[in-house]
Amino acid sequence: MPRTRRTRGTFWKDLEKEGFSVAGRSNGREALQQLKGNFFDLVLIDYKMPELDGLQTLREIRKLYPDLPVVMMTAYGTVETAVASIERRSPGLPDQTDRLWTSFS
Repeated sequence: MPRTRRTRGTFWKDLEKEGFSVAGRSNGREALQQLKGNFFDLVLIDYKMPELDGLQTLREIRKLYPDLPVVMMTAYGTVETAVASIERRSPGLPDQTDRLWTSFS
């Protein structure tokens, strides 16, 4: 999820207005704890987070829930971080990059 409390709050409210149930956490460790024993359709994470960054969190999610869809967002992106994130997507899941870019354009 986005890092700042204000940004997260706005983002969560927008998702809830669209009818989604949201369970947000402010860092990677809290997010991993929330995942344990709960069912989620999708995880949205920020690349820059305290305690565990987005790539570390993604690595742990892949170990525990290899088929769980994860979308990583960032305002600090580089080609290297994008490639590293894509390489850690679930095996067997199609690359949805083109569809996502279309959705956010």
